[in-house]
Amino acid sequence: MNSKSAKMKKITILLTIGLVVALSLATPSVNASSSEGLSMTTPFPHVVIGSGETIERNITIHNTTSSSKLINFSTSTDSDNWSADLRESGVEVKSAYLQAGGESDLTLRISPPTDIDEGTYPVEVQALDREGTVLDALEILVEIKPTAVTGIEVQTKYPEMEGPPGTDMEFSIDIINHGSKKTIDYEVNVQGQEDWKTNISPRFEDKSIRSQSFEAGEEKTINLTVTPPETVTPQDYRVDFEASSGAIKDNLSLIVSIPGTYKLDLTTKSERLNTKVERGSTGTIQLVVRNRGSAALKNIQLSTGYNKPSGWTTEFNPEIIPVIEPQSQKLVELTVGTASDTVPGDYSFKVRANAREPYQRSASFDLRVTVSPGTSWGLVGVGIIGIILAGLFLLFWRFGRR
Repeated sequence: MNSKSAKMKKITILLTIGLVVALSLATPSVNASSSEGLSMTTPFPHVVIGSGETIERNITIHNTTSSSKLINFSTSTDSDNWSADLRESGVEVKSAYLQAGGESDLTLRISPPTDIDEGTYPVEVQALDREGTVLDALEILVEIKPTAVTGIEVQTKYPEMEGPPGTDMEFSIDIINHGSKKTIDYEVNVQGQEDWKTNISPRFEDKSIRSQSFEAGEEKTINLTVTPPETVTPQDYRVDFEASSGAIKDNLSLIVSIPGTYKLDLTTKSERLNTKVERGSTGTIQLVVRNRGSAALKNIQLSTGYNKPSGWTTEFNPEIIPVIEPQSQKLVELTVGTASDTVPGDYSFKVRANAREPYQRSASFDLRVTVSPGTSWGLVGVGIIGIILAGLFLLFWRFGRR
């Protein structure tokens, strides 16, 4: 009886030990639960795109453990020149802190290179703990297909032109319709300018157009003529050209370079190139010095030519004009003094304006001066006539008495 009781006690002890061991093996540890409770999922693990396209996929990270975790992320591809990163609200994310039982939604942005071959390429996202241990990995397959060209292409060989104000500058533009048959509209805009003239015409034709009909795959050449106003300021101007058909469009930025033009003009205020001056006295005439160019002229000096009669004087007020702005003018008073021994008659000499900066520019005209004898000679003539008349009166009076 005692032996049987001892035997039963041993069996009971062995069964108890076995049960404890079995229960300990069946119960997971906290660390094991923490690692196995993190996962990443995406609803579309296989996508198809065209070469050069960028895609964005949603990824959800789940933390089903009973502890919070700091998760680090890394992305990798099997090919060079790929770009893949995780983002949240447009900002790149390198790590995320997840509460126990929480989850986070991130966006995976993938950009393959434009020259990639057709095929299927894996992109892997890894979630790692602080020590760099991989907690979970998610693979997305990106299948590259050739991109069908359906848009509009606008191009030109010469996107920059230079010319003076008021002249026509013509750009030759090629329009290519890569898609189906459509009507393509044209629009031109000169940045910040309203008084420029623009015209679009078919090649080798004079008519103006704003749109053209294109067959599928057809290419046409148009001429864009841009005419800046005479008063335009010398600088570079951007001209935007756009070809569109609904939401499909392409544009081209052209440059029109306007160099400064320098043109000096000299005349009189009355526009009469003659005046009258008495012998031995002075006379004045108003001159107008104009800048008809598009850039400022500086240091303009007034002078007369070498053909001025001997003994005559000329004086300009002012003699030097510091600056004349484009399309502006200045008044100058010219005083002409004749010599006292000048024979009455017509005389002429050259009046000249010379701008020294930034480039030499000059303008001139011939001024004709009519010199009269003056009032003193008139009085002498009147006196002579009076003496003659008095003599005749005396002569008739004497002979009349006889």
